[in-house]
Amino acid sequence: SYRGLSPSPDRSSQSLGLQVVHEPGPSAPLDIIFVHGLGGDSRKTWSKNHNADLFWPGLWLPFEPDIGKARILSFGYNASFRAGAPKTVSNIADFSKQLLYEMGFVKNEDGEDLGIGRVPIIFVVHSMGGLVVKKAYILGQNDEEYQHIVRSISAIVFLATPHRGTNLAEILNRVLKVSFQSP
Repeated sequence: SYRGLSPSPDRSSQSLGLQVVHEPGPSAPLDIIFVHGLGGDSRKTWSKNHNADLFWPGLWLPFEPDIGKARILSFGYNASFRAGAPKTVSNIADFSKQLLYEMGFVKNEDGEDLGIGRVPIIFVVHSMGGLVVKKAYILGQNDEEYQHIVRSISAIVFLATPHRGTNLAEILNRVLKVSFQSP
C-alpha cells in the first residue's frame, strides 16, 4: 500500500516528499527510490497513461520475484511548469536538499526512523529527477550528516536525464527560470 510519512512544512499534497510505496518488512535487503522529472508527479509519472490508479511501482513491483523483497519509495517535489500551476522559487539544489533531509530524518506513519542508508539504494529517476539525485549525491558526499546515505547508493537508473554539455544546462536553466521564477 502507498503509505505517507509525517508531513514536512512544505508538503501540500500526498504526492510531495518521500513516500513509502511498498514495505516488505523490517529486513528489506534493498531500497528502490523513484524520482520524477520536470512537469511530473511522484505517482503519475510512474503510472500507466498517467493514471495514478495504475501506479505500477505499488501495484506490480511488489509481486515481482526478488524486487518484491525490496522497500519501494517515491520522492515528489513541485515540478510543475504549466500555465496556472503554482510557481515555486525552489531550484534543483533545494529539491536535492529536501531529498537528502527526508532520506535522513523523515519518520514513517508509526513515528519510526526509515533507516535509509542501512541497505543498498537504487534510484530510478526521470528527466530533472536525475539532476536532483545527482546534486543530492554531491551534496551528501560533502555533508557528514548524509555520507552514510550516499555511500549506500549502489545504482542510479537515468531515464531521459540531460547529462552533457553546457548548452543543455543553459536551455534547462531558461525553462526553469520561466517555470519557477528562479534558475
